[in-house]
Amino acid sequence: MSRQHINIGTVANDGTGDTVRTAFTKVNSNFSELYLETGTGQASSLIFGWPITPASIGTFPTAVGYLDGSPIYSDFVYATVTQPTNQTFRRGFHFTDVTDTYGQVLQVAEDSGFTKILVDYRVGTPARLITRAKFDYDTVYYLRIVGRGSYMRQFRFPLTVRTPALQTTITGFNSGVRPGVYVPTNQHVYCANQTANTVQIVNPATNTIAVTVTGVTTTPNDPCYAPTVDKIFFPCQGSSNVRTIAQSTNTLVDNITVGSTPVGCCYVPSVDRVYVANNGAAGAGTTVSVINPATASVVTTITVGTGPRLNQSAYCPTSDRLFVTNQTSDNVSVINPNTNTVVATVTVGDTPVYCCYHPPTDRVWVANNVAGTISIIDPATNVVTNTLTTLAAINFICWMPTTNQIWVSDGTNNQVRVIDPVTLATVTTISTGAATGPRVSPYVPNVDRMWVACATSNTMQVYQ
Repeated sequence: MSRQHINIGTVANDGTGDTVRTAFTKVNSNFSELYLETGTGQASSLIFGWPITPASIGTFPTAVGYLDGSPIYSDFVYATVTQPTNQTFRRGFHFTDVTDTYGQVLQVAEDSGFTKILVDYRVGTPARLITRAKFDYDTVYYLRIVGRGSYMRQFRFPLTVRTPALQTTITGFNSGVRPGVYVPTNQHVYCANQTANTVQIVNPATNTIAVTVTGVTTTPNDPCYAPTVDKIFFPCQGSSNVRTIAQSTNTLVDNITVGSTPVGCCYVPSVDRVYVANNGAAGAGTTVSVINPATASVVTTITVGTGPRLNQSAYCPTSDRLFVTNQTSDNVSVINPNTNTVVATVTVGDTPVYCCYHPPTDRVWVANNVAGTISIIDPATNVVTNTLTTLAAINFICWMPTTNQIWVSDGTNNQVRVIDPVTLATVTTISTGAATGPRVSPYVPNVDRMWVACATSNTMQVYQ
């Protein structure tokens, strides 16, 4: 039955409108149809007037763990979910084939009162919607639809419990392979080969090298990805410049002159800038170059400690600060990207080389190579709160979100240490093999794997 419109006449009491009985008959008919369609709130697709089909990309992970345990609305969101959708290592959910009839708004919040809303999406027409959002693991969130009816459900993405194990070894890398960077737009990993002056692009789904980019002069180092321009930035420490590769074509695009011996970089989303550590001799080795990715040009230079290094995990979003490790002066420079000034200097262990922000505990972990320690910094106060001392000559450090563990590599002893960031205890120690020179590579979200670049053997070890 179509909606019945009540004729109220042109002007009051002009005799052309419906009688009271006729009008209320139409009202009753309209409400009866609505009540019948909604089924007293038992069928979500009818309540909201849109058929919803959850879509899954791949088979990882298993299923959303709903805390209320009820599958009544199984056609809505009770289904397998997608893998993390971006570099910040968060889960996402996708809804496809959505027909919006009544202008509903999809919302996800941190609290049941929806005072801290993470997603606020007004569904449009035509009938195609993909919604993605960032979520922490093992944290409760609340989802609701606001519109013709109302519906709310709480959910979480549970952590996985597993023992780290070698899954495969990718071969065929050129010499001096470095830790790579995951690019979400094509779900590939871009790795620099330091002594071959090449970049190799790897497909994690097949564990094969898809493309080799040559002529990345000279000595490309640890990259970062700038999503606003969809480019990968490679500092080239042998030629004091930064080369960029366009993801769309996998070709070299820009050649940006920076300071002496650029050894690593980090993209800061709050200001849309790429920060490059210049690790050269004397005064040249105490600066950070700030690049505008839109213009591929240096906009300012910041003086930091001696022997600075940067990597893609060095940005802390809760304090909106960038942490630069200074390996010669044994400290960390904390940069405010809004003013491009050093706002704090934190003393750590001997020869800090790499750092990693850990979201669940809101801490910055700094690997001190010569000291064989890890300094854990509270970014709210810029104070070292803990120091782990039962380690060896560590260098690269990375967080695996699905297991909530910190991975640290020891190139001297050919080992990787896996640490629980809550108890600070070592979960396991992995031997990567003799003469492998392991360097923990970033977590690869589309396959839920941790990569370890083995510079000496020119291979990439893939761990679950």
